[in-house]
Amino acid sequence: MVETNLRFNTQLHTIFLFFGKASIETVSFIEQQFMPALRNDEPSKNYYTTIQFFPDTEQINFLNDLNKATTFPASADYILIQMEEEPSTLLQENIEKMAKENQYQLEAIFLNSPSKPVSSQFSNQHTFTLPISNFSVQSNGDQLKKYLLEPEKTYHIIGDTHECLEELMALLEKSGFSFNSSGKIIERPDPSHQFILLGDSIDKGKNTKAILEFLYLNLEHFYFVIGNHESFVHHYLQGKIKNANEEIVSRFFDSIPVLEKDPDLHVKFNTLVEHSAPFYRLISDRASLYATHAPCKNKYLGKLDKKSLRKMRNFHLDRTRPTEEQLLFLLEEANENHPYHFFGHVAAKNAFRLKNKIHLDTGCIHGNLLTEAVLMPNGKLTTCSIPSNHHDDFQAQLPILFQ
Repeated sequence: MVETNLRFNTQLHTIFLFFGKASIETVSFIEQQFMPALRNDEPSKNYYTTIQFFPDTEQINFLNDLNKATTFPASADYILIQMEEEPSTLLQENIEKMAKENQYQLEAIFLNSPSKPVSSQFSNQHTFTLPISNFSVQSNGDQLKKYLLEPEKTYHIIGDTHECLEELMALLEKSGFSFNSSGKIIERPDPSHQFILLGDSIDKGKNTKAILEFLYLNLEHFYFVIGNHESFVHHYLQGKIKNANEEIVSRFFDSIPVLEKDPDLHVKFNTLVEHSAPFYRLISDRASLYATHAPCKNKYLGKLDKKSLRKMRNFHLDRTRPTEEQLLFLLEEANENHPYHFFGHVAAKNAFRLKNKIHLDTGCIHGNLLTEAVLMPNGKLTTCSIPSNHHDDFQAQLPILFQ
């Protein structure tokens, strides 16, 4: 029986391998039905779904072109490859290797052809019998749209606060904010200025209630990136983290007992988490950016698979090794022609810039500085820091990075 209606589920950053004998019918399906169904543009935020189709793997530069399409900053949303009827094992292995290296998932689609076993690298395989009169795609593209920023605005990106409310308010005042006695914002810069908090607003500062009340009261004024602290505390209180080391929980996540004892505050915290994003992305000719909590490799930036989300949220430091040594990948991947990548998470005595890589966690909770970067629509970038009012013996141990 001919299949006439099909709704297809997939994910962004997928490489589709089409198997079966190439014909006018199969190529027409790919170009006139499959590709248009993948498109999910957001013109107001300069986002246009990028789809790369390779109809012939025998082209001399095929593998080089595929590598360019999957490598940051191109990172095509979808890649479609028309495979030979009997593709070589080496070709398929090269494609699988490239997908793994650049954090893409693989899906096999057999067109008018019986399916055959594929390697474990493939997340799914499908068999389509043509013609299909009504073809549609459901993907996580709408989720990505939530993390896109409006162009032609000035973005203030603020590093880890860890409950340093006094310093955060002082930094905001320098940008034109004012507050009433309850901490509610009563005056702010005009809407052409937007403010991003890079996560880890909680823990370490013994000021959980005050920081959460302030952020909840003023949540419409900020973009929130979720940090590893918010993520851990949120999931821990939901009972989703089993066999946690309670000594570590007690030492590093002191917001947990505060939230356990205050149900109303816990509700407000959950609301803030719901308003948070794993990253933000700005697409612009002159001032593009990614904002994540943690430093991460380029191949994870802006992707929605579980591993990429974890890498953008958390970078595990080995305290027995020099911090800078563990961050050398930033130096290797830095490129002035790439979008800016702003991040915090790793506390240091200094903010640093490696071409497009901008670090902003200057250890405010450890008695050092609270730092923000300001990116203007014309691409001009500045930074500003204010001194911390906290005193912490750990300040002397904060590393100086990439001087």
